[in-house]
Amino acid sequence: MASFSHDIHHTSGKSVGYDQAIAGRYNDIMNSDGSLSSSDLGFSGSSIGNNYVAVQGWNWNDQTSPASVSSAFQAAKAAEESH
Repeated sequence: MASFSHDIHHTSGKSVGYDQAIAGRYNDIMNSDGSLSSSDLGFSGSSIGNNYVAVQGWNWNDQTSPASVSSAFQAAKAAEESH
């Protein structure tokens, strides 16, 4: 989680991206009511990143993006801790 935080806050020097195979399973990860699915999705933690896609383009604003990313990151951490 700490490495991911540095990536999305643009402090690691790495490109921000996502795993295309896992992101493509979003409808399997989330139930129609917005809750997390408990079904076996057929991949493990070691699978994450095998189909990495770097995000193209640049929408980082040095004035507003750090606060926006921090807010979203904290919300994701809170959701993880409450689950």
